[in-house]
Amino acid sequence: MANKNIKQKKIFLKEESIKKKISEAALNLLKSRSWSKIKMKDIFEKTGIKSNSAFLYVKNKKDILVLIQNYFDNQMYENIQDNATSNKHDKIFDILMTRFELYNKHRTAVIKLFNYIINKPDLLIIFIPITFKFLTNVLELSDISSDGIYGNLKVEGLLIIYLMIFLVWKKDDTAGLEKTMTAVDNYLSRGESFINLFTKK
Repeated sequence: MANKNIKQKKIFLKEESIKKKISEAALNLLKSRSWSKIKMKDIFEKTGIKSNSAFLYVKNKKDILVLIQNYFDNQMYENIQDNATSNKHDKIFDILMTRFELYNKHRTAVIKLFNYIINKPDLLIIFIPITFKFLTNVLELSDISSDGIYGNLKVEGLLIIYLMIFLVWKKDDTAGLEKTMTAVDNYLSRGESFINLFTKK
């Protein structure tokens, strides 16, 4: 049983490593090209992974977009700092700022992808539920319940807040993302006022 578990863990780690390489290769290519001009073979060549191996994880460019979203999710979870405070506002502030700091490392790529996806209804159908799930996790990590109808309302409210912050981040030219930090703080405060975002109900 132990050997089987070790083998499964190795397979899992290998899969995650390949997915990470694919995501990072795509993000790096986006520095100099538009998403529509990037071909899957270009991404695979940049990873050094053979196409027949890569196609086990992605069948098309939509799959790669999902991998990129998961890549940022995983990076965010790894980079979240332990916060002993019981203040939910501070917790969610720290988590969202961690996300935007990660985006900032791939600023050109993230903005290009956002502009591409926002104009594609077929992609929005895919990414709205993915973003909804991500924000549900943000609430849970901040010790805020997302259960039931009231929980869904919180996630929907946070989705609006997140998009408004994202638009600020897109134009934020400050070295320390001061404009984004201010937007996160202000919009979370408004969310707390209007939808009781930080209550346990």
